[in-house]
Amino acid sequence: MSKHESLFALQNGIVPWLFSLKGNIQNVEPLEVFKVYKPLDRGNTKLAKNILSFNLLPITTCEQHCAGCYDTRAMRYTGVRKKRYLNTSMAMHNEAKLEKMIVKQIIRSRTVDFVRLHVGGDFFSSAYVSMWGRIVKECSKVKPDVIFYTYTKTSHVEALESFGINVVLSEYKEGFNFAPLESVKALAKKYKGVVCPATLGDVGEGFCGSKCTACMKRKNVFFVEH
Repeated sequence: MSKHESLFALQNGIVPWLFSLKGNIQNVEPLEVFKVYKPLDRGNTKLAKNILSFNLLPITTCEQHCAGCYDTRAMRYTGVRKKRYLNTSMAMHNEAKLEKMIVKQIIRSRTVDFVRLHVGGDFFSSAYVSMWGRIVKECSKVKPDVIFYTYTKTSHVEALESFGINVVLSEYKEGFNFAPLESVKALAKKYKGVVCPATLGDVGEGFCGSKCTACMKRKNVFFVEH
């Protein structure tokens, strides 16, 4: 057992653990947790292999806690908790090193077309937002066609868009961009958006990023609650 193993142990449940980490993320070196550390991951089977994603701890890095946050389900797995904790630690305590590692991984990838910022977690500071601006700038020198995209419930939308990152809006005056089917259909019509096909039914493997690129290129994308 590594000296950091206790950091990842769930003692009182997933959500209490995530709340307890707010303001308490320790500085952890990658090789103290993993033999090989790459900040970016491939997604689930519905995502094409041309998508890389960077993820943080949900709740811990979020300005607001969404009731029933779907990403907390992934925290059941020890490996996921370790990776998310490490990514969050690097982003908070080792930003320069993390930045270099992300740029290197994107540039070396032979398949990447899209980089998703956050399946879980959110933009917890202006400095962290600026880091992504620098990453986009550096990567564009070598791979100008790679598209960065994200979803956020923070006030950093304008800054992110100024870096060329596509931001799918998460909040509207009617509520969030996920709701029961009839509600999202109405929102999509009102805001000239689209309803995510992957939340309407089984779309098969590799659908997102190949057959559908709405999230990568549009602002108004709506999701059926699942």
